[in-house]
Amino acid sequence: MFDPITHARAPTGALRLSMNPVTAGQDCMCCRNTTARLSVADIPLCPTCAPAYALDEPDIDTVAVLIWLPQMDQGVLGRLASAIYVAKTHPDAASGEGAARAEQANLVFLALYKLREQAQERFGTNSPAALRRIVSNTPCDDLFGRQGTSGLRILMRGQWFGADPDFYTRTLRLWAAGL
Repeated sequence: MFDPITHARAPTGALRLSMNPVTAGQDCMCCRNTTARLSVADIPLCPTCAPAYALDEPDIDTVAVLIWLPQMDQGVLGRLASAIYVAKTHPDAASGEGAARAEQANLVFLALYKLREQAQERFGTNSPAALRRIVSNTPCDDLFGRQGTSGLRILMRGQWFGADPDFYTRTLRLWAAGL
C-alpha cells in the first residue's frame, strides 16, 4: 500500500513527473484502474494518481492537497477521484442523469476536499510540498514513532501541472470515451 510519508523520504529530485510514454498496456501501479500514461520514479501511473507521487514538482500544491482519509488507501482514492472528475467534466459519459450526476460528483469532491482540514490538524499541514520538506528533514525514528500519520492521502484537485494545464482534461476525455 502507498504510504505518502515513506514515499516523501525519497532522495531530493527523485519524485519528478516524466511525461515520456510508458510501455503500452501497463496499468497504473496505484489505482490499477486506468492505463498508465506517465511515470514518477519509474512507477507507471495514470494522471489522477501521478500527483500523489510527484512531490518534487514545483506546483504540486496547486495540483494536489493532503487529506486525512484512513478508511481508504491511495489507489481507491485515485479510482474514486477519476470517477468524480469524469462525472463532473463529462456528465454525458456518466451513467444516469448528466446534470444531477455532475452535481453529486461535485458534492463528493467537496466532502473529500474538506478532509484537508483534518490533515492540517493532525499533521500540521495539508500541503504535499510541505510534507516533502518536513519528512525529508525528519529523522526516521521520529516519523515512525508518530501516531496517526498513516491516514494521510493525496487528493488530486482536477488540475494539471503548469507545463500542460489541459493534459488532465484531455486525458479524461479519452478515458471517458474508452480510448
